[in-house]
Amino acid sequence: MWTRLRLAFAAILLLLLLTASWGQGVPPTSAQTSAAWVHLDVPPLRLHALPHTYAAHHLPDLAREAQASLNRIAARLDMPVTTPLDIYFVERIFWQGGVAYGSKVIISWPARNYLRIPIAAYLDHELTHALASRLTQPDGETNALLAEGLAVWATGGHYGVEPIHHIAAALARSPNYITIPDLADNLHAYQHETAYIEAGSFVGYLVETYGLETVKRLYASANTPERIIGRTYAQLERDWLTWLRPIPNDPAIAHWFDLRVRIFDAMRTYQETFDPAARELPPEPSNWTAEHVRTYAHTTQDPFAIVLETLLADINAAHRCGDLDAAESLLQRLTTAMRARAPTDADLHARLETVLAVQNARRWAQGDPTAAPPTPAVLLWAPLLALAERTGARLTITDLATLSPNHAVATLLIEKRWSDTSLVLQWQTTNTGTKWLITAITEQTQRSRDLCTKSPIASTTNRHSRTSTLVWLKPMRASSW
Repeated sequence: MWTRLRLAFAAILLLLLLTASWGQGVPPTSAQTSAAWVHLDVPPLRLHALPHTYAAHHLPDLAREAQASLNRIAARLDMPVTTPLDIYFVERIFWQGGVAYGSKVIISWPARNYLRIPIAAYLDHELTHALASRLTQPDGETNALLAEGLAVWATGGHYGVEPIHHIAAALARSPNYITIPDLADNLHAYQHETAYIEAGSFVGYLVETYGLETVKRLYASANTPERIIGRTYAQLERDWLTWLRPIPNDPAIAHWFDLRVRIFDAMRTYQETFDPAARELPPEPSNWTAEHVRTYAHTTQDPFAIVLETLLADINAAHRCGDLDAAESLLQRLTTAMRARAPTDADLHARLETVLAVQNARRWAQGDPTAAPPTPAVLLWAPLLALAERTGARLTITDLATLSPNHAVATLLIEKRWSDTSLVLQWQTTNTGTKWLITAITEQTQRSRDLCTKSPIASTTNRHSRTSTLVWLKPMRASSW
C-alpha cells in the first residue's frame, strides 16, 4: 500500500512539473517556427529541425556541437567561412545518416539512433562537403573519390577518428581492395565503408605528399590529376600503395574493419527489407514536399522493426566500444531474425512483447477502443500518458534490453520541444505482468546514453598519419552501459 501511495505522489509531482515546464512554450529569442521547420540561427550557421522531433528538442545542444565542428573543419581545410551554412536535422535515418547539397547539409539525429555514430563525425564530414563545394569552379570537374576522401581525411576517419592509413594498408593486402581508378570512376558503386576509407587514406597521402593547397586545386580538376600534379590516378595509386607498404600487417585491424563492413551491410539489409524509406536519399530541402516532411519527421512504428533497430544499436555500441565478440554474436542473431522476419530467440520475443505492451498502453491512453486495458499497475501512469498526448509530446522507445528470459526493459523518453525537462521511464515486461518504473527526471541526450564514444582503434597523432600508433580500448560488454 505504501509503495502505491509513493508512486501516486510521484506521479502527481511529475504531472505538475511537466505541465509547468511544457506550458512555457518556445523561447521567442532563440527560435522561430515555420510551416515545416524549427529554426535556430548561430551565425554563420543556420540550424533547422522538423517540429516535435528529438533534434528539435535538442537544437541548442546541436548548435554548440555544430559550431565546434565548423571551427575544426575550417582550420583543418584552411578555409575561412564566408557565407551562411544550413544544417537540417531529421528524425528518420537515411542511408548512413548524412548528405550535403552545396552549403546545405542534412543529418539524421533520431531519439532511437541505431547507428551510434557520434554527432561530431556527422558534422565534420558533411561540413567538409559544404566548405569544399566552394572549391569547384562552374566549369570544373568533380568526382566522389576526392569529395569523400577529403571529408574522411578532414574528419580523421569515417565514423569518427580512426587510423585510416592502417586500415587502408590492411585493405590493400586483402581481396576486398578496390583500385583507385575504379573509385575515381564511380566510388558509390562499391562497398561503402571500404571505398570511403581507401579514399580518405588516398587523399591523406596526397595532402602529405603534395600539400593541402595543391589538393584543393586538384579538387576542381578531379578527373584529370595530370593537369595539376602531372600523374594519372593509376600512377598515383602505385605511389600511394608504396607509401603504405611499411605499415605492418595487423590482423586485429583487419578483423575489426571486416566486422564493421558486415555490420553496416546488415544495416542496409534491414533498411531495404523493413524500412524502405531509409534507402531513399532526401532531396535538397528547398525541394521538399509535405510527403517528405511526413517521411523524415518519424521513425518506423512497426513493432518488429523497432526490436531490430534496438538490436542494431546494441551491435554498433559493442563494436564501437571494442567488444567484438559481443558484436559478432549480436550480428548473427540479427541476421537470423531478419531472415525469419520474426523473433528467433527468447530475448527478441521479450523485446517484442515489451514494444507491443507499450504501444497498446499508448493507444489505450488515446482512447482507442481496440486497445486492451492495461494491467492495474499501469493504470497509475495513464494520466501521464494522457498528458503527453494532450500537450503534443512524443513518446519514443529509445532502448530495449532483456534482463533475463521473459523479462525485458524498454527505456522510454517523453519530451516536448524546448522544454527543460524530459521524463525517462522504464517499462518492464515479465512473465508475471507489466509495470512502470521511474528511473530519472532528466534531460536525456544521445551522449549520455553512449558512455563509450571512442573507436576501439584511435590514432594518437594529430596528423592522422601513417606513423600513428594504435590504442585498443578495454572491451566493454554492451549490456553494461
